[in-house]
Amino acid sequence: FIGVNVCFIHHSIGKKFLSNEKLSTIIFCFSIALLLVLFFVLRSDSEWFAISMIATSLISCLVIECAISIEDIKTTVLDKMFKFISDNSYEIYLVQYPVIYLYEILSVNKDDVYAKTLVVSLITIVISVVIHFVLSKSETKNKLKITLSAVVLFVSLFGGYQFIISQDHTEEMKLLQVS
Repeated sequence: FIGVNVCFIHHSIGKKFLSNEKLSTIIFCFSIALLLVLFFVLRSDSEWFAISMIATSLISCLVIECAISIEDIKTTVLDKMFKFISDNSYEIYLVQYPVIYLYEILSVNKDDVYAKTLVVSLITIVISVVIHFVLSKSETKNKLKITLSAVVLFVSLFGGYQFIISQDHTEEMKLLQVS
C-alpha cells in the first residue's frame, strides 16, 4: 500500500520531489544506514517491532524514490550490486521460502545459524539468478528453459510429496503451548 502511494506520488509530482541529486544521494545513504541499524538492533520480540515494520516500509520507499531520482551517470560497485539485487528481487522472493523449507528438511546440523544463513542465502541467489537468466527474453535458451522447468517440476513434486507424507504434530504443539 505504501509502495503504491509512493508510485502515485512519483508519477504525479515527478522528479520535483527530490530534484537535487546531491540531497537525494545523502538521503539515500542515510536511509540505507538507518535500515541497517533497524535490521541489527530491533528484535522481533521487541515492543517496538510493529512500529519498526512500518518505519522500515516508509524508509524503504524513500530509498526507492531517491534511487529513482539519482541520475545513472556514474556507476559504482555498490550501484551495480543494488541493480543486480533489484533485477533478481522477484526471483529471490519466489525462491527463498522453498529453499528454507527444503534446507530444514534435508539439513543435518540445524544449530549453526550462521552456516544455515550463508548456505540458504547462497542457494537462493544461485537459483534466483538461474531463473532470471532463463526467463529473460532470448530465443537461444529453449533447452535451458526446458531443463529448468523439469527441475522446478521435480522440486515442486518432491516438496508436495514431503508435505503429503509429513506427520501431523498438532497434538505435540498443543502440549507445548500448555506447558
